[in-house]
Amino acid sequence: GLDDFAVASYGPGNDQEIFIFSGWDDATDIPYEYDPTLPSGFMLHQNYPNPFNNSTTINFEIPHKEKVSLKIYSILGKEVKQLINNELSAGTYHLEWDGTNNKGLPVSSGVYFYKLSSSSFTQEMKLVLVK
Repeated sequence: GLDDFAVASYGPGNDQEIFIFSGWDDATDIPYEYDPTLPSGFMLHQNYPNPFNNSTTINFEIPHKEKVSLKIYSILGKEVKQLINNELSAGTYHLEWDGTNNKGLPVSSGVYFYKLSSSSFTQEMKLVLVK
């Protein structure tokens, strides 16, 4: 278990560093650096451009290592394309969809939905493909 901890923050202006120390036995005290640029929560952003013609970019953020999936669905709810289905580290991700289905064939113009899912988060957004 964690017996003790201390947080030290220093630096001028916005240049702050935060270290967390645990277990005060001098031989095993290990500082952990906190990266304030990591996302604080899940976030799925609107794709751009939208509407799109050849390809569109989808951005999302995950706050901790977790298995996530990002899929494209037709307006009828049928899966069109699985863009990702992996365990990812915390961070911001940018994926491009080229308007093709899981077989690599171009899909028709229309309204589609993209859905980001994990064990603790699900969000869906609309995108439009115009040819």
